[in-house]
Amino acid sequence: MKKGILCLLFLSCVFVNTTSGKDLLPEDEAKYQEAALYTPGTYQGIGNGKGGEVSVEVTVNENAITSIKVLKHNDTPKKMDIAKNNVIKNILEEQTTKVDVVAQASFSSNAIMQATENALQKARKNAE
Repeated sequence: MKKGILCLLFLSCVFVNTTSGKDLLPEDEAKYQEAALYTPGTYQGIGNGKGGEVSVEVTVNENAITSIKVLKHNDTPKKMDIAKNNVIKNILEEQTTKVDVVAQASFSSNAIMQATENALQKARKNAE
């Protein structure tokens, strides 16, 4: 009797698992089914630094920021180098422009974040 109940319970579980999970996609496949965040490409953006405009070039694929380059700036070179080395690394790691400002280079840090966000807005607009 116990064996019969266990067998029936087992078959019920197998039936439920095979019918209820039919429409579920594996995690990797589900990622491809999601809408893209960006239109892949390279975009330019502008932010305001202490010495004026800071322009960046941002490259994205459908779901990630892949590179950021500062093209032009009039900020103090030493401060911009500090900001570039830290802020760009953090944006790429965290995939957001809302990262910590570098204390010794706050204007340059904010300019890079602002310019990157400006470029990403263009990438998002194209994705719609």
